[in-house]
Amino acid sequence: MAILARGAQPLEARRALPGDAEDVQSRSLEAAVHGIVLACLYLPNGNPQPGPTFDYKLRCMERLITHAKGLVALPHPVALMSERMAGVWRDACFPQPGNAAGPRRSC
Repeated sequence: MAILARGAQPLEARRALPGDAEDVQSRSLEAAVHGIVLACLYLPNGNPQPGPTFDYKLRCMERLITHAKGLVALPHPVALMSERMAGVWRDACFPQPGNAAGPRRSC
């Protein structure tokens, strides 16, 4: 994962999604560029379901929601970016029958 900027050096602010000090997988990168906070996240795919990787994905999504609330409260513009696995909470996280009643919310 990288943040590139034309004519500026991104000022890195964070390399891990906060909320779990024991999580050694760096799936998050935040930097400031031209006064805008850019937050990039790559979520695990959570397969197979059910299982520990799916549980890990759900924990990451909860951490993302918590952290995103703090980011959007900042006094500067913020861009939250991710790959498709974070696009739609229910479709990305609960695609199998019987899981459609799972959480669906935004920050």
